Amino acid sequence: MSYSITYPPQLPVSERREEIARAIRDNQVVVVAGETGSGKTTQLPKICLELGLAENGRIGHTQPRRLAARSVADRIAEELGVELGKEVGYQVRFSDHSSQSTCIKLMTDGILLAEIQRDRMLKQYSTIIIDEAHERSLNIDFLMGYLSRLLPKRPDLKIVITSATIDVDKFSRHFRDAPVISVSGRSYPVDIVYLDPAQQGEEVAGEEGEGEKNNTAKSVAHKNTANDNDDDPLMTGVMTALRSIRQHEREQRSGPGDVLVFLSGERDIRELALALRKKQLADTEILPLYARLSAKEQQRIFAEHRGRRIVLATNLAETSLTVPGIRYVIDSGLARISRYSVQSKVQRLPIEPISQASANQRAGRCGRVAPGICYRLYSEDDFNSRTEFTDPEIMRTNLSAVILQMQLLRLGDIYQFPFIDPPERRAVNDGYRLLQELGALDENRQINNKGRQMARMPVDPRLAAMLLEANDQACLAELLVIVSALSVQDPRDTPADKRDAAREQHRKYAHPESDFLGWLLLWNDVENQRQELSQSQFRKFCKSSFLSWLRLREWRETHRQLLLACNQSGMKANRKPDWDEETIKGLYESIHRSILAGSLNQLGQKLKDGQYLGSRGRKFSIFPASALFKRLPKWIVSAELIETSRLFATQAARIEPEWAEQAGQHLIKREYFEAHWSRRRGEVMAYERVTLFGLRLVEKRRVSYSSIDPHAARTLFIREGLLTGQVNLKAPFYRHNQRLIREIKAQEEKERRPDILVSEDQLFDFYDQRMPENITGQAALDRWSRKQKNPGQTPLHMQKTDVQAREISEETQRAFPDQAAVHHNQLKLDYRFDPGQQDDGVSMTVPLALLPQLTQEDIDWSVPGLLKERCIAIVKSLPKGERKKLVPVPEFVQQALANVRVEDKPPLLTLLREQAKRLRQVDLPPDAWQETNVPEHLRPTIKLLGDDGKLLKASQNLKALKKQFSKETASHQQNMPRHELECSGIKDWEFGELPHSVTMEYGITFVRYPAICDDGDSVSVTLMETASKAEQVTAKGLARLYALRTPQQRQMIGKQFATVAKALGLKLIAQANDWQEHALISCYRLQFATSSDVPRTKAEFESRLSRGRAGLVDTAERLGRILKNSIDQRFAIRSRLRDMSSRFPENVADIEEQLDYLFPDDFPQGVPEHSLSQYPRYLKAIESRLEKLPAQPEKDADSAKAVSRLFKSWLAQGGAGNDALSDFGWRLQELRVSLFAQQLGTQYPVSIKRLQKRLDAAQSGDIHA
Repeated sequence: MSYSITYPPQLPVSERREEIARAIRDNQVVVVAGETGSGKTTQLPKICLELGLAENGRIGHTQPRRLAARSVADRIAEELGVELGKEVGYQVRFSDHSSQSTCIKLMTDGILLAEIQRDRMLKQYSTIIIDEAHERSLNIDFLMGYLSRLLPKRPDLKIVITSATIDVDKFSRHFRDAPVISVSGRSYPVDIVYLDPAQQGEEVAGEEGEGEKNNTAKSVAHKNTANDNDDDPLMTGVMTALRSIRQHEREQRSGPGDVLVFLSGERDIRELALALRKKQLADTEILPLYARLSAKEQQRIFAEHRGRRIVLATNLAETSLTVPGIRYVIDSGLARISRYSVQSKVQRLPIEPISQASANQRAGRCGRVAPGICYRLYSEDDFNSRTEFTDPEIMRTNLSAVILQMQLLRLGDIYQFPFIDPPERRAVNDGYRLLQELGALDENRQINNKGRQMARMPVDPRLAAMLLEANDQACLAELLVIVSALSVQDPRDTPADKRDAAREQHRKYAHPESDFLGWLLLWNDVENQRQELSQSQFRKFCKSSFLSWLRLREWRETHRQLLLACNQSGMKANRKPDWDEETIKGLYESIHRSILAGSLNQLGQKLKDGQYLGSRGRKFSIFPASALFKRLPKWIVSAELIETSRLFATQAARIEPEWAEQAGQHLIKREYFEAHWSRRRGEVMAYERVTLFGLRLVEKRRVSYSSIDPHAARTLFIREGLLTGQVNLKAPFYRHNQRLIREIKAQEEKERRPDILVSEDQLFDFYDQRMPENITGQAALDRWSRKQKNPGQTPLHMQKTDVQAREISEETQRAFPDQAAVHHNQLKLDYRFDPGQQDDGVSMTVPLALLPQLTQEDIDWSVPGLLKERCIAIVKSLPKGERKKLVPVPEFVQQALANVRVEDKPPLLTLLREQAKRLRQVDLPPDAWQETNVPEHLRPTIKLLGDDGKLLKASQNLKALKKQFSKETASHQQNMPRHELECSGIKDWEFGELPHSVTMEYGITFVRYPAICDDGDSVSVTLMETASKAEQVTAKGLARLYALRTPQQRQMIGKQFATVAKALGLKLIAQANDWQEHALISCYRLQFATSSDVPRTKAEFESRLSRGRAGLVDTAERLGRILKNSIDQRFAIRSRLRDMSSRFPENVADIEEQLDYLFPDDFPQGVPEHSLSQYPRYLKAIESRLEKLPAQPEKDADSAKAVSRLFKSWLAQGGAGNDALSDFGWRLQELRVSLFAQQLGTQYPVSIKRLQKRLDAAQSGDIHA
């Protein structure tokens, strides 16, 4: 091959080429240090070519960026006069423009790393030039380490390291003190001016547009002048520097020079550009320069122009791109540096002060065409305090890709690898951890088959994991588009001056639930347009749609290369890349399951404030440009988390947490809690909490516990299932065991002594020691039971001795029956020992139809075993003085109960009162005996059941139940069939025997009480629900029957009462005829004592009739006198009341109420026989009260109010209709005598307190009829 090798004389390297050539020839490694513009990049390959190094292999030349590889190759080919792609070629990611004849090959450092996989000795190369080594990218550092190991094995290999004058000694030391040749790259000096923002008090001389003093000393103070009233210190510093530049140019009488302003990021560039344009600086063009700017916009900096140009740039212009014609640099001293946080697992992009080396690089960008000035917007002390060099990328990035490649290349332990600056151990561990999360390494941190597949993919390990999963999910075609999009720069352009229009165009590619699916929509549209349009039309389409044609082409090429790589790995795309909405919808889950495979540590769960909680407790927000920014799904996955002003998810999509659970099976942590027996499932269940990197994917899910902890599950099965009866086992042994345990527990409830059944631990041991170890649930135990030859005699068949701690006597069993015999019915008794609970004690189940005939005695005597304790409690409720006479109380109660038969069922209070009098000569009034303090569990509860068998109400108050359900029971009575004993129209004893009670079978056995009813001119026999009601009715009906059988006597008596009625005249309460009839019946009741002496047969009736007939007239005469005197007294009292009513209205009203009670409408028939005889005393007591009233009206009123309260309470409880209080009205009359005429005496002790107690006792059911 013939080359025309020449060296441009203006380049510093050209002057030193012989020295450089000699060093390369004599040394295996040479370090060439030179400033930007020294010519080292283009001339060093030519020097190596001239040395003949291409004769034994290629000259490989790496560049950190693809653009540089292409442009440098083009420049070298041009200088050598050869065709690009032949002798001089280049290869970048997915694009190879080299051939077999290529002797100088430009490539990115990533390409050389990829070639190592196929050619570990790099045999095709005789020389390798590592350019821009000072950038210390991850690839560069990896190549440096690899080459340092390779050199002893390849002594023929030449290595040339080129670098800016930044820490070149470190490169030299790394390669065993390789020689360093420094080449100057600047032709003109650069002055450094520090604009210290802290010295704002010193005003820069002159106003904008006027003459300013040039000061190139080491520090220039600045402040915001009257025309620069901006609050932004950055704007203030830039304007101060611009004024200084204009002043310098005026003094030097030079034209306007271009200014390069280094800023930290796009936002600062946009804001400063806007502010500068508002200043309307004369003959000045403002140009932005940053990586995401469209190619067209970037090319503007190379175009010819007039006047001054101010380029606002990121650190892109520091090393990557040379901006021509720059005479001034304004350095903010800040840059956005990519840093990976091992702690938070986030790639951060913080804005931080640049290093001294970067500051010098920036200063070097001016002074290439003339002497330059660099204005640093910070102090010299600040500069001196900064780090000398920028941290290499290996110290601030995730190392997973490096580790994976090292594993694939079998380069050994990363800790032993000869990096220039070895990474921190925790950073290496973090890289290993990520690879294990992705499933690329085994538990020993060694690469596995999946890892090898990932390593061969020319993308980041995360993206490679997505592609592998997509192949399994049958959505590889979709993920190829998405992954290739994530691998290149965003093809969507958003010019600062057309931001809204660009966003509107891009919105049509947004998917409402996934930014990833937006790439598919964009791909669809772009591919359709590309195929239908010509190239020029397609470019116009891209421009109008705000899409970068170059980046779209790179995206498509990346997609092609990835598809090829997948095919080579045996992976096949599932379909042609062409999607509509329905197709995408159907693939949504598969696509995002694939994305999750590479993004498991980038999930987010929405918080209440709209932020997301990510893995390991970090919080982040969805990036504003995301389609999900306003939707905020509950769960998302993001492609990347970037920290700028705060932590953002740059690409996000809605997911379901169960997808992440399935994708992260090897990473998730499962916590089990609240293990419990489930009767419905027949097994032990627990709640499972599933977390992934601290995120709760599942908060509380029920799972079977048997496979998780068989021993604990077996224990719970026994304790919570078998021992509690919460199983649906049909096994004979278990039914037998449960029946045996129920019987024993029932006896414990009866005796209220939980000491009969053995302990739960003993029951547990019984099953634990006999049940096979592998049985943890109901199904397994059922199967075992069915296999037993004799189901009734299995090892799990309990005997009484296995479960019963002590013997139960027959006497005890009789004392606590399971049923109570009530009126020929067997009523179920249930026992519950649960102190403090409502159902503690014994309860009797009573059908509604049986309620009317149920008596309190039926209830009280239903459980003999409770009687003694209950009676003891009653006795202990007596006043202390009286109680002492009955001690020892248990002995007294035992004797009292021994004197009665249970079958007789006497009222308990009556029994105790009578026995106290008989056994201990203690005579207490009836109302002294109360059950107020009897414990609730000693008083049986009535469980009233409706006709449907459901509970209507449970209560210990029989009277209240009867009152509440009176209508329902009356309806039952009406619907019952007529009894043969019932008859009407009777005028003589024509109905045979009148039994005390009769029974009727009507579903249940009813007991009814026959009664003789007064029908006026005849009587009838009917059945009553209670004996007391039958007695009340029969008292009048029997009197009528006697009257019907004695017509002569009845006529004579009638005349007597007619005479009395005539004498009384208007004093009578009712019509004379009615009154005579009432008096007549009262006379017969008195004579024949019908309330207490009831004949049961015709013979008994005839006998009583015969004996009593003769005395009827005398009784009538005596009764007539009582009645006349009583009515006369009443009349006299009412006359006195009329005279006193105006002075004592309340007192008079009370007496009127008393008279209304004493003289009802049916008087005297409505008055009991024994009470009529007391009328003279009652009326005399009223007269005595009237005599005392004027002297003590207040005392009288107080007593009257007390009586009135008792009277109203009595009426509220049913009055005379309440069997338990039927005589209370007459007790009140005795109380009135006691209060208003004590001198007259009472029939029995009575007081307000005693009567109130009686009311309370009746209210609670403690006293009965």
